[in-house]
Amino acid sequence: MKLAGLVYIIPLLAGVSAQDDADRSKYSEICPDKHEDKKTYDNGYEITYLCKATGKADTLLSTDTIKNPDDCAMACNSQKGCKGSAWRYTNNECTLYSEGETSDAELRASIFMRRESPEEEEEKPEEGEAEEETQPVDCSETEHALKDCEASEKELTDKLATCNKEKKECCDGKKKCEDEKKKCEDERKKCGADKAKCEAEKNKCQAALKSCGSGSQHKAKGPAIPNCPHIHGQTARYGNRNFATWCNHLLGGARTIYKQNALPFEECLAACSKDGGCKGVQYILNTDAPCKMQGVSNGQAGPATTWMMVAAALR
Repeated sequence: MKLAGLVYIIPLLAGVSAQDDADRSKYSEICPDKHEDKKTYDNGYEITYLCKATGKADTLLSTDTIKNPDDCAMACNSQKGCKGSAWRYTNNECTLYSEGETSDAELRASIFMRRESPEEEEEKPEEGEAEEETQPVDCSETEHALKDCEASEKELTDKLATCNKEKKECCDGKKKCEDEKKKCEDERKKCGADKAKCEAEKNKCQAALKSCGSGSQHKAKGPAIPNCPHIHGQTARYGNRNFATWCNHLLGGARTIYKQNALPFEECLAACSKDGGCKGVQYILNTDAPCKMQGVSNGQAGPATTWMMVAAALR
């Protein structure tokens, strides 16, 4: 039944109560799995099950309340002229019909049991005796539709609740995916920036190595390269004095150059240790006279520098 029709029928359902689960179970034992299956009872009576069907209104014989489909089928067998019976689990209604043809309207909670056994021959009325015909006023289809609508309404309400739950789960999942995607994008950008920084550091190091290499080629007898960064912040003995050394730092308190020459690093510090006027060294690579002795020093590291150099202070 379409939802548009439910809007008009639902108000009529207020007085209709829900049917027992046991009655629904009796219906489910047959429908839909046994639709169009035949059944033969112990007394030889044979019927065919037709699910979601009922008889035609103009062939109705009688209506009664019967608790199960088997008893409803046997009621038709006992009724002369009965060609089929319909049983509804919603109200245990059993309706007998004079024809085995079903109504065009589908009735969800109904099973039609069409007689397949030949019917015993009925006595013909005596000549001149009029055969009585009873045409009761039938409202059963309307009542069936109302009761069927109740079951449909509950089914649709349950489906709607399930749909809303799945929709919420889907929306929550979508938001989680979007958050994860944004997080991944941020991390990707950060990785890109880190990569660029590493590339720059790499290029800088390669340039420094190249510069060191070229210096040694042009000055075969040039100064030895200090072992930086391993000697940074360390104290070691050169000549007859101890020196504290710092890589890529100026010498703290240094002002003017006391003496300068092209001695290698260790020889430079050894010469300073023997010179009473030398208080420290600023050893600057890639210059003609890297050994620059200082006459003034506070014995500490000065500011950091980008030059390739070592500061050494007497201890």
